[in-house]
Amino acid sequence: MANEEVVRAFSAEHVVRLTGLSESQLRSWDRIGFFSPAYAYEDRHSPYSRVYSFRDVVGLRTIAVLLQQYQVSVQQLKLVAKKLVSKGFDNWADVKLYVVKKQVHFQRPATRDVEGVWDGQFAMLADYRCHQ
Repeated sequence: MANEEVVRAFSAEHVVRLTGLSESQLRSWDRIGFFSPAYAYEDRHSPYSRVYSFRDVVGLRTIAVLLQQYQVSVQQLKLVAKKLVSKGFDNWADVKLYVVKKQVHFQRPATRDVEGVWDGQFAMLADYRCHQ
């Protein structure tokens, strides 16, 4: 059987159901450049002009958990996004994130060390839950 590529594309309505985020949040985040869908028309007013990839959905679910479960503000998440991009991560789905003492940390892929986004301090985690 030949290798077939599977396109995984999700409408905004699907993303809302899968992440718990609202459609207005998705539109707003796209407008301000915080989180844009992988597949989008220039004219965002046309129907289905925002189509999300599987990686987008995973990243948005991560953001939803940080917002809803850990009460990380959108303002802080915007700053986290900039820091992560500067560290070489281009999608929220590409990095394991942790919240330690209300601060967002990420796992370095090469060493598996858990580093604070803001201060660069390493966290020693004995018992932790991670969301990716």
